[in-house]
Amino acid sequence: MKKHLKSIAACALLVAVLVSCKKKEDDPAPSNGGTTNKVVIGNITSDQTWKVSDNIQLGGYVYVKSGATLTIEAGSTIKSSTIQSALIVEPGAKIMAVGTASSPIVFTSGNSNPRRGDWAGIVLCGNAMTNNYTSTQPLIEGGLATKYGSQATADASVNADNSGTLSYVRIEYAGYAPIPGSELNGLSMYALGSGTTISHVQVTAANDDSFEWFGGAVNCDHLIAYMGLDDDFDTDNGFSGHVQFGLGVRSRYVADQSGSKGFESDHDGSANTTTPNTLCKFSNMTIVGPVNSMGNISTSVAPNAVAATYIAGMHTRRNSSISVVNSIIMGWPTGILIDSKTGGSGVTCANYVDGTGMIKNNLIAGISKNFKANATALQPGTDIMVYDAVSVVNGSGDLTAVNATTIKDSTTLTWPSYASGPRTFVYNAVNGNRYQYEHSGILVNPFSEGTPSAYDFRLAASSPAASGADFTGLPTDFETVSYIGAFSTTDWTAGWANFPQTNNQ
Repeated sequence: MKKHLKSIAACALLVAVLVSCKKKEDDPAPSNGGTTNKVVIGNITSDQTWKVSDNIQLGGYVYVKSGATLTIEAGSTIKSSTIQSALIVEPGAKIMAVGTASSPIVFTSGNSNPRRGDWAGIVLCGNAMTNNYTSTQPLIEGGLATKYGSQATADASVNADNSGTLSYVRIEYAGYAPIPGSELNGLSMYALGSGTTISHVQVTAANDDSFEWFGGAVNCDHLIAYMGLDDDFDTDNGFSGHVQFGLGVRSRYVADQSGSKGFESDHDGSANTTTPNTLCKFSNMTIVGPVNSMGNISTSVAPNAVAATYIAGMHTRRNSSISVVNSIIMGWPTGILIDSKTGGSGVTCANYVDGTGMIKNNLIAGISKNFKANATALQPGTDIMVYDAVSVVNGSGDLTAVNATTIKDSTTLTWPSYASGPRTFVYNAVNGNRYQYEHSGILVNPFSEGTPSAYDFRLAASSPAASGADFTGLPTDFETVSYIGAFSTTDWTAGWANFPQTNNQ
């Protein structure tokens, strides 16, 4: 994700023009039980409720202003009518979108043949801390004029800010980049406080990231990133919240030109040391990449021809200290990429050597990069260092293959030895990470793009992910379970989530 916030005069003018919330009859013919469609555009300045029968359409940028609460009834479907349709909840405002497993709330394209990027998405903004607050509040991305966040010197209470609730919500076909390097995602979260609830939310076919956090301390659970273009879970600017139970699922053929990942994490765009630090923690995530079969292995051909711009299941960089634990990363060109190209030598790596960030108790499987021709001789459950389960890069570029005859997964970088470097924070047995050549036998059916109804992300019989979780050193607000990954034998997506065959999948 590109991190340079910009605004343009045209968008500022648009914000100035949209000074009040307007509803107009878009379709005079009765629909949905006799009601008419209502197009909403502009500012919501007082409490308002959208009912199922309202058939709300977003006619452009809709801003929920400070002091107002927008309530959305369970079972509602909100559609877009233009690519510049978006719902923006500003600091001091609230959204109460509380669906149920049987009656989710759906934000989707208004087009009969929906495609990624049909509308701009949902933006939630709060007053929690962010490290890109300098002398003035930062602006959200996408060329919009909304400001957000507090400085690290603010009273700690700002991190408990409450922007409302999203629960049992689907966000489909969103994402818009009016300015290169400054995009709106499926769900963009700016400096949300821990008083906010984000639970059971699915983003489908996002035209950029599925979920992105810019600072803040909100905790989230049961998130689904399905067939996004860029990153599944993108964390920036001092995000310190906790996320548990999340699923990412990728297409083999569609990836962003900037390089797509399961996790992408930055401290900020320049690897500065400003506070707060990016200290977010993810547990029980299942990150399913594009490599759906390891049957076509050679020294030069990637398995089954995935999009060339896929990068890694986890990419931590720019002085980030993101932690990913008790999780499954499967089917990616590279499993974990620890990237110190930006900032002082080894700056990101150092955060894992000293334990600030954690990569522990994960299962990494089906990693396609740098396989040897005799890879079929490998046995599941073993790691004999013939592929990039872990890669490390520094200022001089990709150093993964520096000692290729003995170290295929990583490099000594600037440490005195391999054993005291990457092995210390990833391969050391004390950290509990496991690796296997093939990704079969882990989940029931994680690769079903042709028939999405056949997806089943629960653990397969005798799955190695059925045990191995460890919550030592993690905050007590994480639910303690024995399995790694997002699912055990219960499918928490049932009833409310949807896995369609998307256009451009």
